[in-house]
Amino acid sequence: MSARASDISIDIWYGRRQRFGHIGNPQRFANILGRVCPVGHLSQLSYSLNGGPPARLSVGPDGKRLQSPGDFNIELDRDELAPGDNQVVVTATDRAGRECREDITVSHMPGRVWPLPYHIDWRACSSISDAAQVVDGLWVLDSAGVRPAEIGYDRAVAIGDISWQHYEVRVECTIHRFGRLEEWGPGVGVLLHWKGHYDWGDGQPLSGWWPTGAIGWYLHLARWNQFRLNFFGNRCEVLAEDPGGKRLATDICYILRLRADPGPCSPTVYRMKVWPKGEQEPGVWDISGVGSEDELAAGSLLLLSHHVDVTFGDLRVEPVG
Repeated sequence: MSARASDISIDIWYGRRQRFGHIGNPQRFANILGRVCPVGHLSQLSYSLNGGPPARLSVGPDGKRLQSPGDFNIELDRDELAPGDNQVVVTATDRAGRECREDITVSHMPGRVWPLPYHIDWRACSSISDAAQVVDGLWVLDSAGVRPAEIGYDRAVAIGDISWQHYEVRVECTIHRFGRLEEWGPGVGVLLHWKGHYDWGDGQPLSGWWPTGAIGWYLHLARWNQFRLNFFGNRCEVLAEDPGGKRLATDICYILRLRADPGPCSPTVYRMKVWPKGEQEPGVWDISGVGSEDELAAGSLLLLSHHVDVTFGDLRVEPVG
């Protein structure tokens, strides 16, 4: 039950009862996302876990993971969560010292390994958490799939297990529109080999996105006004790029097929192809590239939207190698 003693309100995006680990562990953290408003009345925002001391929360916008005014992202380290139900209390204090509080029950089920092969039919899901874990952003679920309600920096949904190594993913993808132009992006695609964000020393929530594997995506390079299929590797290397500038139409459903293959030595070989749903699959990959020596050799996958309004539809993951 919410206890409001001020004109501030706290919106917990995915409900006051959330569960993590019930399928497996796609990353090191469980994320509790939401927004406090009006942010102009806010003096401080904090949370506590299982009656522990309060920890301050950053409030957006921060130009990165916190997109809009009042956005917050509580990163709960799975190692700090007890098996079963955990209690998280979010407290907003206004400039007059009055408090608004929201209580969230976080159900943690450790020790499970995300199954592979894995298939998502979003029409069979009543919530996103039935089949995946939201890492960043406000996403909505409908019969077509999952779609960011508000586009922004790295809106992300995690699927899979931190132990996954060599696998292939096919996902339906419909681009509706591109948002803010940047040197690298806007872009949309799938990140392979993910374990969670890292501390780069610039506050809460953590903003470091590598070491990782590679991002296979379709992006708009604003500097040259070009569209490209691209593999963006660990530490920002371009592993592969489509020199032909293949163009994808808006509001057309495409199939994205990405693969993380075992390399001849240690680095992973990444491959990607894209074609319109309903048409014959091309016989060759659009792009392929070899990962770097210091990349992650295992991890889950992220459905990734960077300043793009997109719907990700049904998805299937299979082991390879």
